[in-house]
Amino acid sequence: MQIEVISLIGIFTMVNNQIKLVTTTDNLFCIKVDNIIEKLNEEFINKNIKIKKMDLSQCYTFSEVKNNKLIISVMHLGFVNYNDLDVNNFKLLDISVLKDTVFYSKCIDYLKNRLVSCVTMKRLYPNEFTIPEIQKLYENVFNIKIDRRNFRKRLIRQNIIEDTGKMSLYTNGRPAKLYIFKDVNQDVSLF
Repeated sequence: MQIEVISLIGIFTMVNNQIKLVTTTDNLFCIKVDNIIEKLNEEFINKNIKIKKMDLSQCYTFSEVKNNKLIISVMHLGFVNYNDLDVNNFKLLDISVLKDTVFYSKCIDYLKNRLVSCVTMKRLYPNEFTIPEIQKLYENVFNIKIDRRNFRKRLIRQNIIEDTGKMSLYTNGRPAKLYIFKDVNQDVSLF
């Protein structure tokens, strides 16, 4: 039986507090492996995505037999800041496009695990943000409703954000304070 190895790359970004899949197709990027996977992934990202500071994490491996061939798929997922993308070359799709695939639940689990990380949130929000923006992202990904006051207290108590002294001009109600993530030496779990 022949063996074929495939690297599936899922790249996620955040637009309007919604996690989006970055792609040129309607699915994950797919690379036929004929060399070291990490090297191929890096070359693919440098050539096609053109982003140097993106970390991919291997999060799932599965196999299937098709046409008397064993196909081993290794899924790698990563986050990139929207401002680092040349959006003219990509589609930004809702992650629900993966819903009928074998790796949808793995993508959701990965997103949930990474979004509690201060480092990941800093990558998604490198500039100023409001606390309601962060809260909305968590509510969307975790599909829960969070009490506004408790969320604010918990985020501030973590000592990973700092007030910029500025106010947001783009709110529906009264202006909200703008914050930035502090430089932290170790990754802090937000929740």
